[in-house]
Amino acid sequence: MNKAFFLILLSISAFSQSFIRLMPEKEKIEMRLDAALKVEGKYKNEVMFRATAFFISKDGYIIATNHMLEKYRQIGDSKNWIITFSDRNGNEYNPVNIIKCSDKVHKLDICLLKFNGKIKSKWIPIEESHLISPGTDNENTSSLFNFNIIGNPIGKDFERAEISLINLKKDQLGIHECGLKASDHNDVPIMEIMITKGSPREGFSGSPLIDSSGRLVGMWKGLRSGLYNPKTNKCDRSVHIAVPAKQLLDFFNQEKLTN
Repeated sequence: MNKAFFLILLSISAFSQSFIRLMPEKEKIEMRLDAALKVEGKYKNEVMFRATAFFISKDGYIIATNHMLEKYRQIGDSKNWIITFSDRNGNEYNPVNIIKCSDKVHKLDICLLKFNGKIKSKWIPIEESHLISPGTDNENTSSLFNFNIIGNPIGKDFERAEISLINLKKDQLGIHECGLKASDHNDVPIMEIMITKGSPREGFSGSPLIDSSGRLVGMWKGLRSGLYNPKTNKCDRSVHIAVPAKQLLDFFNQEKLTN
């Protein structure tokens, strides 16, 4: 590749990113949500579970949850099982390769995948993520802490919902008081989430959290139950949680460097 052609490519990329920044808020969000993928686990052509994943680069890297892909790793080569990935426009991305999954499901709950063909979907540039710092509390109504997500529950493709950040902290929401293994959770920030519109449920796991500027903020993980409740002094609290973008970015950079 000669120098002139390389400079042209850089100029096109810079113009594209500038154009995105100037887009209206709603259009930015919609474009980023187009990176979402419907994940279906089928047994003898019957859908047994659904989840969500999303592209984070134009060369086919995908982020998904570890707990969803436990079945993929265990039964992915079975003749009766198949797991498919597709976008909102019906484009299919199969098969995908598992690059790396976090060592413990409850610690990070991240899997990095890769589709090696040409992608027709949008992607969310993970390098431009909004990295919220641990210790952040949503004490105001700023749109900075309001996010959009998209998921695939049974019977509903690419359903939308809106959520709000309650806090982001490292104390693991009271796991120590409830006898859960601290070794599986220590020093891993978790986003505690409040649902403001819609009803995220099974099938939303793996959804990207998108802020008003179209940046990735985290990945929807789901509902965690059996947590300590200071109001009742019992382990009867349930909260919606997400993995912060910083953990996703660090995991991606680490694994991409070793592959």
